[in-house]
Amino acid sequence: TTPGPASTGPVAQKAVGIFRQGNVSGAIQSIEASGAGGDAKLGKLMGDLRGFAQALQEGEGYYRGKQDEGAIKALGQAIAYGKAIAPSGENAYAQKIAGMIADMYYLRGVKAFYKENYLIAAQNFQQALKFKPDHQQSQNKLKEMSAVAGRLYEEGYVLKAADPEGARKKFQTILQITSPDNDYHKKAKDWLKRL
Repeated sequence: TTPGPASTGPVAQKAVGIFRQGNVSGAIQSIEASGAGGDAKLGKLMGDLRGFAQALQEGEGYYRGKQDEGAIKALGQAIAYGKAIAPSGENAYAQKIAGMIADMYYLRGVKAFYKENYLIAAQNFQQALKFKPDHQQSQNKLKEMSAVAGRLYEEGYVLKAADPEGARKKFQTILQITSPDNDYHKKAKDWLKRL
């Protein structure tokens, strides 16, 4: 939801401007100081600002504690509130929040990677890059996935005669964690047609 026409009034414009500059507390204080708190549409803006502040605070707490699930949820709520406050999405908080969410998806990906759940790992690294396309750690892990694909290909190749279903699973995982231009992707796809 977005603030209604009241967001074009001077009190709302001032508050949104302060928010965009990265001062949600100042935005809340500017509405409180205006004495226009009884206006229903301004009240919605105030509620969105408070919701943003709370979601950001919770998200930062989860982030510091490396609690990816809570951080992603709370920071996602902060993004939604931010878009309700400033529909263009332009505000000083946007990049910081996107970076924190990317870090949390990276953390999830690393956990899955070391549990050898490569599909979930790749999905989380890709999700991190949706929030922050230059997230270097996620880019590096996705490059590492090519080495994993090589190992999985060798394992699948060895299994193909004795355990075709096991080989099929390895080859399918390769298709899910690599791009179509990857050599192992092409080889795995070829072997899946033969099995």
